[in-house]
Parts: sequence; C-alpha cells; structure tokens
Amino acid sequence: MGCEFCGAALPNIFATLVVDCVVKPLLREKKHELADARARLLHKIEDAKSQLLQIENDVQNLQSRADETLSDMGTLEEEIQLNKRCLNWCPNCSWRYQLSKKAIKKIQDISELLNKFGQLGPVSYRASLPFPL
Repeated sequence: MGCEFCGAALPNIFATLVVDCVVKPLLREKKHELADARARLLHKIEDAKSQLLQIENDVQNLQSRADETLSDMGTLEEEIQLNKRCLNWCPNCSWRYQLSKKAIKKIQDISELLNKFGQLGPVSYRASLPFPL
C-alpha cells in the first residue's frame, strides 16, 4: 500500500518541482528582460516624437506585441500561482504538464521578441513636408 502511494505521488511531486524550480524562475527572468527592452524602446520612441519624427510601423507593431505579451504573462503567472490539486491532496499532474507547456511556449515567444528588439533598426524617420507654393 505504501509503495503504491509513493509510486503515484512521485510524478506529481516531480511535475510540481519542474514548474516551481525551473519554469517559474525562467519565465520571471524572460519577463523582466522583455520589460526592460520595451522600456528602452519607449524611451527611443519618446525621443523621436519630441524631435517631431515619425515612428516606423514595425516599431509600433513590436511595441504592441511586447505590451500584449507582458499582459499575457500576468495571466500566466496568476495561473501558475493557482494551487490546483487532484483529490485535494496532491498536485494535478496533467494540469501542471499543460501549464508547463504553455509557459515554455511563452518563453519561446519572448525569446523571439527579444531577438527582434536586438535586430531593430532606426525607430523613426523624418516625414517629408510639402513645399509651399
């Protein structure tokens, strides 16, 4: 009887450890990196606007994607904080597995966004003004 309990509890404990010890810290680190990159981009955009320059469309799209991803991260972190349990005593292994898959996908999305931030060219351009007649 005791061995059956240990055999059933071990995968649940492992799933909880993976989410708590690996996924959470990695997710938190990537979120901070994205927030910092977004803040740097916003500074560049503000500087360009103060010089009456036009912002490139890809820069605006990147800012929107970063905002959306950071918002999704808040939802995912709340979901991770939930303590879903099976039969009120052990962590729900399948829920933890699905959650870790979502978190890994989000980490990959953030990494792609960070690469785009790194490859970003000029954020603005000078709009041509019509000549007065």
